[in-house]
Amino acid sequence: MKRLRLLAISSGVVFLSAAGCLAQPDDCFAFVRRGDVMLNCAGERTPVTHQGNVSRFAVSDDEAVLGFVARMANKVDKTIVIDLRSGTTKSLPRGGSIVSTCGGLFWLTGPDRAHSDPFELFTGKPIGALPYSWFRCSSDRSSVIGTETSSGSDLFRTKGLSQGVKIADAKTFDIFRLNISPSGSWIAFSTESRPLCAVSYEGVLVCNKELGASPDLPSISDTGGVLVATSTDEECYFANDSNFDTAPFTGSQKVPADACLGIAYWKPGGGKGRILEPVGRNPQWINNKTARLIREWASKPAGVGQR
Repeated sequence: MKRLRLLAISSGVVFLSAAGCLAQPDDCFAFVRRGDVMLNCAGERTPVTHQGNVSRFAVSDDEAVLGFVARMANKVDKTIVIDLRSGTTKSLPRGGSIVSTCGGLFWLTGPDRAHSDPFELFTGKPIGALPYSWFRCSSDRSSVIGTETSSGSDLFRTKGLSQGVKIADAKTFDIFRLNISPSGSWIAFSTESRPLCAVSYEGVLVCNKELGASPDLPSISDTGGVLVATSTDEECYFANDSNFDTAPFTGSQKVPADACLGIAYWKPGGGKGRILEPVGRNPQWINNKTARLIREWASKPAGVGQR
């Protein structure tokens, strides 16, 4: 996929090697690999879906809901949303990117792509009045970050009824590469040409010049640990943007290999970061309780989204 290679080169990203990885965090995270959702808990991997056509996903720890976007046989995208406790499944006739924020799952953009979508995917309920056009917020929705206009404006944070505080200049962040931790204590952002940065609640900004140009949202924990998709020194073959691996696909032997995307972990003050998964994208932290529910759902007889 030449656009991935060009993305990495144009940003000046230094490829991170997967060789000699350090032991990874004890926390669980999920990501997309070979067109399916994969769970990683302390290095133990569990396949979650078995479709090969998943492009994006998100998990809500608060609602215990898993959502993923899949390309159907008729080449039409649809979104599957699963209540992990009850097994109830909802199918939505729409594709695109989804995000876990504000205690639920949401479309990354509204239908007009001029603001964040305020309707929860599973319940269909609106989030209520927020001060920003584009937004992310903490699980309890008390800490909100966002922009006041649909494009080109600075990034602000509002806590409760306090006045918004500017935390980043316009053009130093991209609304499609912006996220907040569950408690609202940390924020992560980047652009196509600028490095990955993290900001603590106290306003301390730390940037990593070797981790930028990610095509996906970063995921940041309440301790400041960041997961991000980044180019690596591996070479991959691509069936599509979300289904790729180091081995050629059937019928793809004549397609030249390109730079892989892998999952990197970085914590402000903790060095340049390291690769946790040499092949993958769209990473997201999840808690151990939700991870257990995901494993239970994935182990049940084949159903929607499993086989």
